[in-house]
Amino acid sequence: MARWSLLLAAVAAGAVVTLASGAARASGDLFADCGGAVFNGNEQCTVTASGGCTAACAPPKLVVACSAKLEAGCTGGCTATLPSCETSCQGSCDTACQANPGNFSCSADCEGTCQGNCSSTCSSMSGDTNCEAECKAACGARCDAGCTGQPPGASCSGACQGSCQGSCTGQANLSCDIQCQAQGQVSCAASLQTNCEASCNANAAIFCNGQFINPQDANACVDDLKSLFNIKVEGWSYATSSCDGGVCSAQAAAGGQASASCDLAPSGTPPLSGGLLALGLGSVVAGVVRRRARTG
Repeated sequence: MARWSLLLAAVAAGAVVTLASGAARASGDLFADCGGAVFNGNEQCTVTASGGCTAACAPPKLVVACSAKLEAGCTGGCTATLPSCETSCQGSCDTACQANPGNFSCSADCEGTCQGNCSSTCSSMSGDTNCEAECKAACGARCDAGCTGQPPGASCSGACQGSCQGSCTGQANLSCDIQCQAQGQVSCAASLQTNCEASCNANAAIFCNGQFINPQDANACVDDLKSLFNIKVEGWSYATSSCDGGVCSAQAAAGGQASASCDLAPSGTPPLSGGLLALGLGSVVAGVVRRRARTG
C-alpha cells in the first residue's frame, strides 16, 4: 500500500487542506481554549500581521482578554446567591430543551439568560466603559463552571441543572464580578500588551471584532471557532494534517513551516477513496474573516 505522498507534498508546499464534512475533529472546550473569551458566532476574526502590532495591541484592544483573565480570580471572591432562582429557571429551561433536545446547549442557554441582565446591570455602573465586556466574561465563567460535562445533546435534566446553576450564580454576582474586574483592567492591559505584541510579531495574534484573544491553546481555539461557529481564521498559515486508518483530520495553526504525518489506511482500503479529502492548492491569504453561513 503506497503512503500518502501526494498529501504530504501538498501540505509541505503550503496547500490548504479541506476535509469532507464528516471528518472534522470534534470541538474542544472553546471557553478554555480561547482564554475565557465569550463568542456568539457573529465575530469577525483575523490574525494580525507584524506591521500592525503597535496599534493592534493598544490597551483598548485588550479589554476582552483582560476581562476573561481577571474573572478567573474574581469568581472565588463573589459568592452571592439568588433564592429560588434555580427552581424557577429549571421549568423554563426544561421547556426549551424538550422542544429541541438534540440541539440544546447548556452553555448557550446559560449565557443567554445571564447576559440578558448585562444591560440593566451596566446602566447602573455608567462610569465603567468596559462593563459590557466584563459582564459577558462574568457570565461566561459562571456558565462554563455550571455546564462542564454537559455537551450539546446532553439530557435535558442534566443540561438544565447546569445552565440554571451557572446562570443564577452569574446573575447574583454580576455587580461584584464587574467591579472586581474593573479594578484590575489597567495593570492587566499593561501585562497583556507585551504578550500581544510578541504574538503579533510571530504572526499569531488572534483578534475577533478588533479585540485581542489570549488563548490557552491557539491551535485548539482556532479549530473550535471553525467547528462550532464556522468562523475560519485566515492568515493562520501553518497547516498540519494527520491520517489514521484512512480518516484524516487537519487544522490551521501559526508558524513558518508545514508538517504532516499519515498512517497507512487499513488493508484493502484506498487511501483517497470516497472523496475523503480535498486539496486546494495555494497559500492561505491573511485578511478579514467573516462568519460563513452554516450549511446543513
